[in-house]
Amino acid sequence: MTSEAPSTPVLTVRLSGPGVEAETLLPLPVLTRLCGDGRPFRARQDTIYRSRLVVAFEDDVPVGFAAVKPTLGPVGVVHELWVHPRAVRGLTAVTHVLVRALESVARRSGWSRLFIVLVASSPLRPILERATYRVMMSSADVVWLEKECAANPPPRSA
Repeated sequence: MTSEAPSTPVLTVRLSGPGVEAETLLPLPVLTRLCGDGRPFRARQDTIYRSRLVVAFEDDVPVGFAAVKPTLGPVGVVHELWVHPRAVRGLTAVTHVLVRALESVARRSGWSRLFIVLVASSPLRPILERATYRVMMSSADVVWLEKECAANPPPRSA
């Protein structure tokens, strides 16, 4: 009898707009599991669900997400970025797929910069720094990382 090695899950990303679509893509129990710090309080849930979400899946299981909000200027701010520590593909692979999707959103949106805010103890920080994000501000609680984006401005209507 031969035993087959388990196959490596396929890593994909799905994007949502804010509102019901975001909550459908990332239901509260999944959001709670991915945040890893208990059930998010209501104001944080609302902020996440009013954001544009980028969710990473291994096969059909959510293993990471980012919540991004545009600002009044030509920048986007990722105010939540979480990857499940037991993702089969690993923190680095899941983080990279999320970051590539975020950078694509930034270019399509015409943003010149993308900021990512992390808790200071996040294991994602060194992964982002290796992906050419640089620390702009840091405190005992949070760190702001930044990367310039070559913007592809949205097409003008005729």
